[in-house]
Amino acid sequence: MDENSQKKWNLQITAATTPRRKEKPPPPWVNMNWFERILFCIKVPVRAVWCTSNIAMFFLVYFGFMLPVVWFKTIWPRLYWAYEGKLYRWLQAFIGYWGYTAGYDVVEYGDDVKQYGEEERVLMMINHQSTADVPVLMTILQSKGVACRKTLWLMDIMFRWTPFGIIGHNHGDYFIMQGKA
Repeated sequence: MDENSQKKWNLQITAATTPRRKEKPPPPWVNMNWFERILFCIKVPVRAVWCTSNIAMFFLVYFGFMLPVVWFKTIWPRLYWAYEGKLYRWLQAFIGYWGYTAGYDVVEYGDDVKQYGEEERVLMMINHQSTADVPVLMTILQSKGVACRKTLWLMDIMFRWTPFGIIGHNHGDYFIMQGKA
């Protein structure tokens, strides 16, 4: 076999074994008619304003309910933490609902960890990949009974002065600076 035919043979094998790129489907925007596009352009900012106002109102309501009972923290801590836990659970329900309004449904499968949290203390560590996972985690925690109100979050320090961070600080969540020992 001469050198020229050897190169052709290698190229043919390479071309046959190299996976071909799959054609990407067109974005949904392409398949929409003008009415759907206009509706989409209206719906996105309205939903963003709704979510932002929702958390702002909850922030005010949370502290409106917490200020009258803040003195319970030293006198009757069990009542204080039960009350605060209920409000914290409502906060998680609000944030978990955002995923539902965006069209995401959460389906759980596998072992149910709810049974472990009823009688004993449980440490469950979840490493989520992005901030988009937080509403999903909060949705999942809603069905876990006591675990929802006793959840502690480990957050980056940049969230400390956001509404969720201020409520989280009151709840006992931890804030860390990444990269620092």
